[in-house]
Amino acid sequence: MRTQGEELITVSGLSAGYGTVPVIRSVDFTVHTGEIFAVVGGNGAGKTTLLSTISGLLHPTSGSVRLAGTDITGWSPERIVAHGLVHIPEGRRLFTGLTVAEHLRLGLWNVPDRRKVERERTDRVVDLFPVLGERMDAYAEVLSGGEQQMLAIGQALMREPRVLLLDEPSIGLAPVIIQRVFAVVDRLREQNLTVILVEQRVNQALALADRGLVMRHGRIEVVGAAAELAEDPVLRAAYLGAAVAGEQRNKE
Repeated sequence: MRTQGEELITVSGLSAGYGTVPVIRSVDFTVHTGEIFAVVGGNGAGKTTLLSTISGLLHPTSGSVRLAGTDITGWSPERIVAHGLVHIPEGRRLFTGLTVAEHLRLGLWNVPDRRKVERERTDRVVDLFPVLGERMDAYAEVLSGGEQQMLAIGQALMREPRVLLLDEPSIGLAPVIIQRVFAVVDRLREQNLTVILVEQRVNQALALADRGLVMRHGRIEVVGAAAELAEDPVLRAAYLGAAVAGEQRNKE
């Protein structure tokens, strides 16, 4: 595990749900600058709800979220994005009738002097995902699943965020494409971008991450170094068994 940077995300006593149904309960953890932080657990553990609450898509019933010392609890999603935190939801959520170039340009919405920075930031995205440079005029609906995921990440990176929330990026992708996407996430760490990663492929997520947490029934069971979480047999059997077994079946 690399040396930790300063504390960037602080989640304290966070609870949230849908209507009167609670999903996450009293969640506490911190994430440091430049970390890849994995959030893992079985289906229904509350992982996606956690990301949605951090990014403002869902309002918490209690607790707080701080970004670089600023309390962003209850802020609108667009205000949180402007403050440097971008959420890429499960399923990519692209506009089928827009081209690759238009999606990247849309990523600069409300960015000051966006015309001055568009070329430079587009070049950085293409450096990470060369295939996007070859498909600038292609509509999102004709892209492969892997290309769509690359575009979703590229669009987020156009804002040069401090924190990227990445929810299940491997869903529906071939193993070779998953490796490419994860390799890019690793490169983002080298650029000091902080990533909170929710991922169904537990082994790969923990191999990539610096630290992480395990969720079960909306609560955190343990927070620690990713390597330690991956190697703890009791933890894997008790809380990650179904997820790891499913990953193994996918390999077979």
